[in-house]
Amino acid sequence: APCRAPNGSTTCTEQTTPAEPVLWRQTSGRHPYAIIGSDWANYAVSVDAMVPRAGSAGLLGRYHAVSASHGTFNAYVFTVNTDGTYTLTRNKGGTAADTASGQRQLTPPHSTVLARGPAGFSPGTWHRLSLAVSGTTITASLDGQRLASLTGTTLTRGTPGITTGGWYPAYYSHLAITSPEG
Repeated sequence: APCRAPNGSTTCTEQTTPAEPVLWRQTSGRHPYAIIGSDWANYAVSVDAMVPRAGSAGLLGRYHAVSASHGTFNAYVFTVNTDGTYTLTRNKGGTAADTASGQRQLTPPHSTVLARGPAGFSPGTWHRLSLAVSGTTITASLDGQRLASLTGTTLTRGTPGITTGGWYPAYYSHLAITSPEG
């Protein structure tokens, strides 16, 4: 999508769905996300992100789908919100099974907050988000400043991704997936 990203670049990805789509299965709490890459153990995913109005943008680490039709997944989720806060959660998608009539969610999904606090993420301004997963260490940073670094042993491998907290515009540019050391 055309936009003015940091350093003058005019190429970025835009979350453009203005409202929750009609879904095959009605579930609460679904929001847009995209994954890229493979089933890796150690990496850092970073991106420049901008939300023009109130809302949040974020990154996924060690993503694994549980039930695509229900929108449930396992992942570490780092989000920054225009209200000036960040959250790092471990998302557990519950369990699901394939049946003759499609996927069936057996146990419900839930999230555990691992860290939260203040973050200078203002609407209409580009910010650099980074989420590194290396061994048992999970580190979340905003604009080069570490917001959280903790130990987690639950999720050991998975795909990186980006996420938006709702069905509103959000812009992403300069997505990079690198060695966690940089």
